[in-house]
Amino acid sequence: MLLLLAILSWENPRAVDLGDFELYNEYISFAVSPDGVVCLISHMDAQVIFLNKDLELIHRKHDQGEGPGELKMPRSVFWDPDAKNFGVFDLANSRIYRFDPSGKLLSEKNRSARTFTMLPGKNGSFYYPMQFVDKKYRSELYHITPGKTTEEDVKKVVHTIDLVGSRKMTHAMAGNRKISFVLDWDALLYAARGSDFLACNRGDGVEVVILDLDGKPRGGFTTDLPKRPVVDQHLEDHMLTLPKMHHQRIRQAVELPDYWPVIRDLMVDEQDRVVVIGSPTFVGKPVPYRIHHVDGKLVKKGELSGPPVGIAGNRFYLIETNDEGDRFLKIHPID
Repeated sequence: MLLLLAILSWENPRAVDLGDFELYNEYISFAVSPDGVVCLISHMDAQVIFLNKDLELIHRKHDQGEGPGELKMPRSVFWDPDAKNFGVFDLANSRIYRFDPSGKLLSEKNRSARTFTMLPGKNGSFYYPMQFVDKKYRSELYHITPGKTTEEDVKKVVHTIDLVGSRKMTHAMAGNRKISFVLDWDALLYAARGSDFLACNRGDGVEVVILDLDGKPRGGFTTDLPKRPVVDQHLEDHMLTLPKMHHQRIRQAVELPDYWPVIRDLMVDEQDRVVVIGSPTFVGKPVPYRIHHVDGKLVKKGELSGPPVGIAGNRFYLIETNDEGDRFLKIHPID
């Protein structure tokens, strides 16, 4: 099948219509190699698509099933800087697939992990985070060292954070309408590793923690992301559309602060810089980002038209939706 490139404008020729792959409302993820090769996965449609640095099609795999070489629900994708290949974790089939940048399937191996996020480790190992709610709300980062079989895998917890914020169901009245939503202040994010470190956010503001590959903290920094109204954030997240006249009443009912600085995503680029993505100050406003050296020094700050889901070299990769609802994968140069 030929890839039909969508030229949005002469100023930004590098964009592709995801409808060309029948990805209209699919939830997708992708990773980018340092050379700009994109590996894109659709979670429910079980597609794996490879695009070159100009977003031209290299290979498209669409073999849905449970047999050898087939995928059922790919949920996480990463670029492995050591092996120089892409890893795709299939949640339904409990396998990790390895692809080279041309899209060739190199291997597949059973790996049982109930997680949505996989991060590459050294020498074929990998990390994945799990969150628990028992006596405390906490996050644990597991390190898996693979053996010859799944049973020989060595799994250990290398990092634990007790998440200090509240996670509870709360209620508020908006006129004669009762609304319910979950307060989850501490969405913990782990970034794909650099050459010898991992990064995660503390979960309660704008603090970034730097970990060594054994999960031990070795430093960190704070970033200056702009704040945004908390109630607007939660109304947006839970698709509640209420008149602003009710916002203050809701804020008082659930004892929310007026504003909250939010880290929406973390990335680590091939130069071992930590890229911190924030949330827009209001719905429809630009998405702020900050790029830091691992020691915390600010390299660059700016805004994007939408949240990026990849970075390579001096390029962000993001998904935009036009007024007709069409979605495009787009390259945004970093000045």
